[in-house]
Amino acid sequence: MIYTDHDRYTEYIKGNFENYAIWISDALLPIQWSAVKNWTFWQYCDRGHVPGISEFVDLNVFYGEEIAYKESGEPSVSEHRA
Repeated sequence: MIYTDHDRYTEYIKGNFENYAIWISDALLPIQWSAVKNWTFWQYCDRGHVPGISEFVDLNVFYGEEIAYKESGEPSVSEHRA
């Protein structure tokens, strides 16, 4: 998996590394407006809030099937109920 922002993606990644999953970090540009079409994760916020965590956290979206997410090795998400 390659973690990058839009500028580095355009400059170095696009057209290369086709067999790698792409994790785009950009809180300002919605992924729908970007030139990145083969993304797997999109970090849309780096100042998110999660109950029980006092510091800012990154918030991400996964684009794909649940089985692919499980195979990615990323930690599972637990649902918080108030």
